[in-house]
Amino acid sequence: MVSKIGWIDFSPLQRDRVKKFMDLMGMGGVQDELGVGMIRDAMSNRIFPGFSTLYTRAKYFFITPYILLDRDTKQKKNQSGREYFRKAEINTNRTIINFYKENPDRVKESYFGKDKQDGELKRQPSEIYWNGITELRLVEPGSTLDQLLHDKRSTVEELLSNNQGDDVTKEQGEKIGSNPASVGYTTDWIHEIEQHGLSLNPIEAQTLIDRLKAYTPDSLPAELVSNPNIWEHYKDASTAYKKSKHYKDNAMVYFVEEAYQLIKNERLRNNLIAAHDMSLFLYGPHIAYNIRLWGKFQASDAFIQDRREEGRIWLNTLRSRMIDFAHFDINNCMINTNIKPPTK
Repeated sequence: MVSKIGWIDFSPLQRDRVKKFMDLMGMGGVQDELGVGMIRDAMSNRIFPGFSTLYTRAKYFFITPYILLDRDTKQKKNQSGREYFRKAEINTNRTIINFYKENPDRVKESYFGKDKQDGELKRQPSEIYWNGITELRLVEPGSTLDQLLHDKRSTVEELLSNNQGDDVTKEQGEKIGSNPASVGYTTDWIHEIEQHGLSLNPIEAQTLIDRLKAYTPDSLPAELVSNPNIWEHYKDASTAYKKSKHYKDNAMVYFVEEAYQLIKNERLRNNLIAAHDMSLFLYGPHIAYNIRLWGKFQASDAFIQDRREEGRIWLNTLRSRMIDFAHFDINNCMINTNIKPPTK
């Protein structure tokens, strides 16, 4: 007899949390034995608010609002809001998949469903992108998808087509006003995907730039779309990383070292320096953990000695490699986290 686990949820938020937990417990996940993943995530949220490593294409920021805007004209009378949205999203996934099947010259582009051709994905783009969609005010902040689908009334006033009183509207007047077309939306938006795949149209691209600047002004994405020089450094960091012979660096380390002095936004600059120094700092505890772990598995003395030598290099070069060693405090990296005392 197969054992199973079930649960009762009382809100969409609780259900989403359980689903994410189940995803983490699945095969192929990354374990966080030291418990420092929360520190990394907290720092990431400061620099990339509303973004996730799961994101693939910017077009997905707009697809969910577009499906919601279509609801008044396309939802059938016998459909619930959730049923309408699920079917529309699956059909959109299939349209995207078909485009890339029919355009093999663009096969290297990322999109959801590349390995699953029926469009019924384990986690749909709307779920993955929801945090970013709300962070950039592409739907009403603080709302959930289920809340927007709860009844049959128009959702236009709740979506990006109407932002009465927000800073973007005040600053740009009619540029982001009450006309849905002003943000790239047309009733034939799915035809645009059929013709061009997941490429942004110019209005969508400008909308995204405007919202990054307005709602995440201290973020790195806002800096990248505002400062071409910083963008070039960002791209070059990947090349520098690939040429590096230094132990276990990452591209972000190289980018910060090259670009932090060019960034005028003080909060962003300080966050980047803290992230850079934190990345170098946390490598040491990982070395120590591996020495203890492999010691329990009776690894060879030579192997353990190599790890210890790696640790000595880390320790002896840490002060010179950190940008602001004198003011670095790991506690500042743990603000807004639930790190437990043993981890600290």
